[in-house]
Amino acid sequence: VGDILEDIGLQSSDDYLLQQRFNHWRNLLTKFQVELPEIKQSLVAFVSFIEEFQSLGPAKAFINATCAQLDIVIEQNNKSYDALRQDLALLENKRGIEQAERVGQLTQLGFFFIPVSCVATLFSMQIKPLANHVPTWAFAVAALAALVLAYGARMTIQSKTVAEAGRRLAKRIRTYGEL
Repeated sequence: VGDILEDIGLQSSDDYLLQQRFNHWRNLLTKFQVELPEIKQSLVAFVSFIEEFQSLGPAKAFINATCAQLDIVIEQNNKSYDALRQDLALLENKRGIEQAERVGQLTQLGFFFIPVSCVATLFSMQIKPLANHVPTWAFAVAALAALVLAYGARMTIQSKTVAEAGRRLAKRIRTYGEL
């Protein structure tokens, strides 16, 4: 049992192994949580039964040491189970952070492609002012202007100054409205 707990402790630091073996390790640790106390209880009951018929003498110290060792293994098992759950929670947190970073990258792409797509849509419409062939430089200037406007709006929304002004405004509204 001690060797298995040590192996779990060493291998759980590898994210790939943790994902692959988590269910197996959880089943083992749960089985140990149930069976180790039963083994100790059976040992104590057996020793009590034997003591009714004869004195154990020097074997009593060995039995007490065995019970103490079982207590240590039970405690190690509980700690291993808690550590395994914490490792898995950490792994899930890492995944969440990575996913949030990917969403942030996708948002950055959106701030580029959406304004350019809107400008392309506008220039592809069949309307009279654009009926004659529009030069490519006009599209490039319009797309660049839309990009600057969209990115500027994004930076303004994310700025600390605007956020602080929003908080002050909300506070004033709450104060004025007696909320």
